[in-house]
Amino acid sequence: MGLALRIALGFFMIFQLLKAEQIEISSKSFYANEAQLKSEFNGDVLVKRANDELRANKAIVYFDKKRQPLRYEAIGNAKFKAILKGKRYSGSGDKLVYDAINETYTIIGNGHLKELDGDKNVYGQKIVINQKNGTYNVEGGDTTQPVRFIFNVQDKKDR
Repeated sequence: MGLALRIALGFFMIFQLLKAEQIEISSKSFYANEAQLKSEFNGDVLVKRANDELRANKAIVYFDKKRQPLRYEAIGNAKFKAILKGKRYSGSGDKLVYDAINETYTIIGNGHLKELDGDKNVYGQKIVINQKNGTYNVEGGDTTQPVRFIFNVQDKKDR
């Protein structure tokens, strides 16, 4: 292999490593089932990826056959901080699901999503955030659990 080709291949490999995102998961216990292509983390789970963070009592990661994550589920006291479309958010719920293929976050049960920079809050029983198209869909529960959207309005004098 010529020197120029080796150098080009070396730069390509470094570029691919820089593009790859590192995900770090810590917990009190870990269980993997290779036949089912899933891993379970239990107790004080913390998932970190770049500037995003997810915490829960339990997390399950589902993989494809190439061992790439397809879906993350955080169950029990689930909370996250993430940057979506350039905005900082925090959220919580009974269960959080991240679908890596469709780039959607779903908060299920006692859902709360807060835009940190704009001080906007939305509450619902199911909150779906689609990263690809920048849409949000919020559903309430029964009549005692409606969707709530809370935000501040500037006074006309301050505009």
